[in-house]
Amino acid sequence: MPKSWLLTTVEKSCILLSERDLSSDKYDNNSQNSTPYITGASNFHNGQITTDGYTKFPQVIAQKNDLLITVKGTIGELAILKLEKAHIARQIMAIHPLSIDTQYVFLVLKNSIEQLKQQAQSMIPGISRNVLLKSEIPLPPISEQRQICQTISLIDSQLQKLS
Repeated sequence: MPKSWLLTTVEKSCILLSERDLSSDKYDNNSQNSTPYITGASNFHNGQITTDGYTKFPQVIAQKNDLLITVKGTIGELAILKLEKAHIARQIMAIHPLSIDTQYVFLVLKNSIEQLKQQAQSMIPGISRNVLLKSEIPLPPISEQRQICQTISLIDSQLQKLS
């Protein structure tokens, strides 16, 4: 790791929102005056979030640009929330970086996802809150974080053109 970089954790550099399911009478498919309700991996599609459920009783609310990660069942799906806000169910946690580029945290966790999966416990695979909080993040200066993200984005777009 370069000398100008630090080593931090999700716990020290982000706010982690844990999930909460709603009872079936608290959500439906009516979006009018409601908050989108993201229930699990089925809402994640190639790094994008889709939703067809809504609630008028949101309790655990992820905000626009939070990083969402599936932590139960199908674990390790990642997406940056583009909606203004959304209620997240127990299969999802939201990471709100404080002084780190969100896209950079996305890339670090994407790179670490197999290690996180290996720490999944119980009969139904799941990443615990503590495991996610203790996840290490190599931390370059913000300008380098953004440059890393731009470079990887450019490489990804070139790779997509080849396939």
